Amino acid sequence: MKYKKPCKYTRLYGFEIDYEKRLTDPELRLYHLFLRLVDWDPKHEETFGSVAHLPFRDIIAAYLPWSIGKISNVQRSLIAKGWIQKGKNRSIVIPNYGIYRVKNVHLAEKIFQKTRQGAPLTEQEVQQLKQSPEEIRRNFYEKREDFKRKTDFGRSAY
Repeated sequence: MKYKKPCKYTRLYGFEIDYEKRLTDPELRLYHLFLRLVDWDPKHEETFGSVAHLPFRDIIAAYLPWSIGKISNVQRSLIAKGWIQKGKNRSIVIPNYGIYRVKNVHLAEKIFQKTRQGAPLTEQEVQQLKQSPEEIRRNFYEKREDFKRKTDFGRSAY
């Protein structure tokens, strides 16, 4: 079986260390493994933020040299704590994975705090999580052009 290379596109934010302190070392290792194996491309709407079914024996062979029972117990513990969820077709889903794709650190920090404390997200925050990088970039350029039109920066002095 060909093993999937870990994803290099997931940001690991330093401010989440406060929440990660609540996890044991094996829980944190398995959670970070799932973060690296997740489908990170927002174009894949059905599988975005999830890890396809990966048998425990394959995890042991390629990533973590643990026993099957330890991986099973750690995974159940992460599910009970709400850090991961079971999805369709025996996949593992990382709730609100879109937060890791946000480029605005302050927005990510605010959303992480709310999700880790169990508070609901506002509609605006949910919309910002669903935006693709191209949409964010397009909105930025539209706002910048609008600002240039409102101020006389866009006009020629002659």
